[in-house]
Amino acid sequence: MPASARLSLPLIALAALVGLSALSPVLSPALAQGRDGPVSGPAIVNESDGLSDDVLPGPPPAGRFEDGGGAIREVRMDPTNPDRYIGVWSGLLAPIDMRYFEVDGPPVGDAVLTIMDVNGNLASGIIRWNAPGVDPKPQRWLGAFTLSGHIMVLNAHAILYQQDQRRYIEADMMLPNGKYYRLRLSRVE
Repeated sequence: MPASARLSLPLIALAALVGLSALSPVLSPALAQGRDGPVSGPAIVNESDGLSDDVLPGPPPAGRFEDGGGAIREVRMDPTNPDRYIGVWSGLLAPIDMRYFEVDGPPVGDAVLTIMDVNGNLASGIIRWNAPGVDPKPQRWLGAFTLSGHIMVLNAHAILYQQDQRRYIEADMMLPNGKYYRLRLSRVE
């Protein structure tokens, strides 16, 4: 092997390490930087870990990145208890900045999701969007429960949170108009 090739191998390895360290916020969400510094997520709990079944309908006092309300906990979703998910979920959607994964403006629309069935690892229902540039007709909705305790819908993880005896589903999704929104749905019935 020529001397120049032996010298370039360590330089290539060093460049790769520098490149990976630059990507570490992408590879490790715990290291991600928001506009105001590091982003830290809520504690993750299983539904059976002392959470009360006495959950009230309606929106929580505040969302995950808003001030106010009590502690926010991520609840690991489990398809073995479909009654926790079947029903009508309603809420707002706001545009998000995909660079920081943060809400980027006030809500611009709303959605209503009716989960009608949980069969095995699949949840199905109907969703209605009321957002600029999106057809308001009801659309079929199908989500798959994942090992991480979320529901995967198209390219988005729908995550269940609990705050002050209220639960809500939150997902960052690209809607049919090609724009990304944070969707927050609370169970209303």
